[in-house]
Amino acid sequence: MKKFDVKRLIGTIVGVVLVVAVLAIVDGNAEKKLLGTWAYTYDVEYEEGVDVELTEFLEFTEGEYRWYMDRETTKTALLKTYDEYFEEYEVTEEDVIAAGYKSFEDCKTQWLEEDLEYIVDDYNEEEGGKGTWQINRGEFTFIEEGTSAEFITDYKIEDGKLYLQTDGLVLTKVK
Repeated sequence: MKKFDVKRLIGTIVGVVLVVAVLAIVDGNAEKKLLGTWAYTYDVEYEEGVDVELTEFLEFTEGEYRWYMDRETTKTALLKTYDEYFEEYEVTEEDVIAAGYKSFEDCKTQWLEEDLEYIVDDYNEEEGGKGTWQINRGEFTFIEEGTSAEFITDYKIEDGKLYLQTDGLVLTKVK
């Protein structure tokens, strides 16, 4: 009959406690690195041959996240796109006036109001997700508000970039 090894039991318990402590420290450091706002920028076809560069933001606070679009960032991108559109299609001031606008600026202003409502406001109301997040044993878990579904992803933080590897998204830290 084998004798019970108390030293081995204590050694195992100490080992498990150390592993858990190290994981908690590593997870805690990763959580601190995530706090703040990250930007994900991508192109969307505005008109054939003309793209608009849209930016979504992912904001992390203690245990909570939210995706949103910023009006000013989108406004700047849209105004640049309008100029590219006018240039690409060789639209003149006369063309704009013939279409019922007072000037290029009047046209841009009206387009901007509609596009900001369609892009930013609708996104923030309907698609911009928010909920809770956590890092547990190296796994990054999102839980969207109003659901119990968990989204777990592999991630990496490197040189001011957050890689959500499961989705292939690369976000840049902005603040």
